[in-house]
Amino acid sequence: ISLTAIENVVRRAAFQVEHVKEVKSQIKTVEKGVAIYLKVDVPADTNIPETASKLQKEVKQQLEVMTGLTVAEVKVLVANVGNEPAKRPVQSA
Repeated sequence: ISLTAIENVVRRAAFQVEHVKEVKSQIKTVEKGVAIYLKVDVPADTNIPETASKLQKEVKQQLEVMTGLTVAEVKVLVANVGNEPAKRPVQSA
């Protein structure tokens, strides 16, 4: 499987996690499989530990299921926290 294909799977999985606005990924081969390093941007009101944990789980699961690769680790770096909060759903009266 190509590096581009792996990156596409990683990006698709990352964008399924709520509050992720931008994702940059780096994939490295390691002794136990592949290591994924993510840099993400999130809105101002994001629970960062919760979002990072969801990113790790989602990316690992989807990459292993779709490619059969062993994911040794997924590390998340929040590169930017935006000034604007995430958009809230409109409440109907």
